[in-house]
Amino acid sequence: MKTRNKIILIALVTIAVLIGVPALINLTTTSYCNAVQSDDCVVYSISLVPNFGRALDDVIYKNKSQRLYDTSPATCNDFVGEPDSQCFLDALQECRHASIKNMQYSVEGDPIYYYAYIDVDDCLPRYSIDARQDRFAGQDSKEIAVVCDDAKLDRNGILFTCEGESYLFFLE
Repeated sequence: MKTRNKIILIALVTIAVLIGVPALINLTTTSYCNAVQSDDCVVYSISLVPNFGRALDDVIYKNKSQRLYDTSPATCNDFVGEPDSQCFLDALQECRHASIKNMQYSVEGDPIYYYAYIDVDDCLPRYSIDARQDRFAGQDSKEIAVVCDDAKLDRNGILFTCEGESYLFFLE
């Protein structure tokens, strides 16, 4: 085998290992945690490829809201990213950490990001809406973050009662 072919073969094997091993770890831990459904189960996401961060963001044109949504953990979303309301409400009753997120589109087609999590220090849910990308939202409704008193299941989602107002976390 020629030296050139050996170098190409080594490069291909290296690339396959850098991509294949983290993907295998991610898939096996996700499927194991979904099968066990334990509160203590942790899904590992590993990448051996360097994080090019800003260079890729400039190419992909993601803004701060989209990056925040993509990197926020959601322990009560299923493996395809759909929010699981029962998981969140059970965690609230048991006073254990849980988080949930969802994205909806405004009438104009702009994304609006919804987040909720349970703070185990005081067992109260936190709810936030990030509508910075909604071009027609009022300035006072671009970002909302509140501490809530209660959360209950509604036919359209989870209804949060926060500081005398009601907020709906859409599930669809």
